[in-house]
Amino acid sequence: MEIAKAEIKTHKVSEPIVYLNDKYLVGMDIVHNGTLPSYLKNCGYEKTFRIRSLKQLHDILSNAAILRKDIRERIRQYGFKKTTCSFVMETRLEIPLKEQKEMVDFQVGLFDEVTVTNLDNDPQNTQHCIDYAKSKSDDVALLTDFKFNSNDLEFASTLVKNDKGIHKLKVRYRRLTGSLDKFRMVAQDHLESDKKLHLVLVNKKTSMFGIENIATEFLTRVYGFTSYSQYFREEIMSKKKGKAKRFILLGFVRATLLYEKTRGNSLRGQQLQDLGSIDAEMRALNQSVVASTFPQYVATKTIFSTILAKL
Repeated sequence: MEIAKAEIKTHKVSEPIVYLNDKYLVGMDIVHNGTLPSYLKNCGYEKTFRIRSLKQLHDILSNAAILRKDIRERIRQYGFKKTTCSFVMETRLEIPLKEQKEMVDFQVGLFDEVTVTNLDNDPQNTQHCIDYAKSKSDDVALLTDFKFNSNDLEFASTLVKNDKGIHKLKVRYRRLTGSLDKFRMVAQDHLESDKKLHLVLVNKKTSMFGIENIATEFLTRVYGFTSYSQYFREEIMSKKKGKAKRFILLGFVRATLLYEKTRGNSLRGQQLQDLGSIDAEMRALNQSVVASTFPQYVATKTIFSTILAKL
């Protein structure tokens, strides 16, 4: 892929890049006594429901009033710049239109945008829900999934591109090395589009082309994704032959865009600091795009200059 400004989408300075989910709020409760540290002041909040059964979804919707009250309090506590919600289907479910609309209702008046969940092979109900969401909110997004087949994914991508009432395409992240063609398809589809591209539950590090522990956000940025929520993986001690073995603590390094061995911090504290560093470095990258100096930025980053052409 040729390095050119036109291929790297711009991103409004006022828009959050990093969205924290509840796993990271637990970390802030522990490490920062329930306050938002200054290095995360530009972050948004994404409430993520990972749905694995119809019963789980029904339980959430039937307890909507209680859940909404708790979420509203968390949003008030931290004062996030922008809030959003994603109902992520981690298994294939046939959800009646009534429940799909209730997922929309759950978000109205609570989050800054309303997200419609695109179910694979269900285009008619997806369109019904989008029309319903647009009647409830002026800020509508569509969530799809990189695990879907190319036709279903392209349907969602094209729908967002062509519908003036949808401002954002959100995609559930799946392993980059197994989804490159789909990433390329979405990037090509939105090359000239002004719609925002957002990744949900991104793995924080990826290994590709013989390079280990690359910060995933900077690889997906090449495909036009400008905001992210990160998947929190709690790396706990494991035991082997009666001995406790700790995972190596890795921290994000802005100079290399890699996660490298570090020390002197707790896991949760390190992960929060990493998100703050990713936000700061991504803003530096975005500024290079606005200033038409992206090639110069790339020249300072070994990772970009090494693998950009292979993506």
